[in-house]
Amino acid sequence: MPRRSALFVVVLFVFSCLISIATDLAAADWRGSREIEDGVVMIENPREPMLPRQIIQPREVWRAGGEDYGEDEVLGFITDVEVDDEGTCYLLDSTLNLINVYSADGTFLRRIGGEGEGPGEFRNVGEFVLMPNGTFGVLQIMPAKVVTLDRQGIPGSHFSLCNGARGLSRIEKAQAAGDFLVIGMACACLLYT
Repeated sequence: MPRRSALFVVVLFVFSCLISIATDLAAADWRGSREIEDGVVMIENPREPMLPRQIIQPREVWRAGGEDYGEDEVLGFITDVEVDDEGTCYLLDSTLNLINVYSADGTFLRRIGGEGEGPGEFRNVGEFVLMPNGTFGVLQIMPAKVVTLDRQGIPGSHFSLCNGARGLSRIEKAQAAGDFLVIGMACACLLYT
């Protein structure tokens, strides 16, 4: 199996495992404690896991890329995957700086984004997130900024992080939660005289 196809199968396997684990965790009985001390929420998790050890058998649903596919389906290094409510699968390719879009049955639909500094373009990315308003936020690691695109690839606004700080900034992780986008990052500011 070509390396790129193997990587894609691994990405789908991990995604399937996460869905399975999330479903089981929602039904599990948490035995930890949650207390408020001096206005701070303190959570203590027990040593024993909520669920017994599980052996998961992956089942291939579909595959993409490799020697048997057309030029439109060339895959670089897939670093993140998002799936919407309709089952449409979006794969962030950090080598080619674009997002490959597949239907729920694995049919290639289109590519969105691209390498550059213009609207809807990005480079040096590691992940993207489905934002509360339904658009994608592609996280450019360095220089730290979030590039937004709708699901058809129409560029939205972008916003830089650590504005005004002359130095290095790096996005580490992001997660959409309710109406918010939470971003973890590191900034190293340099002062010049």
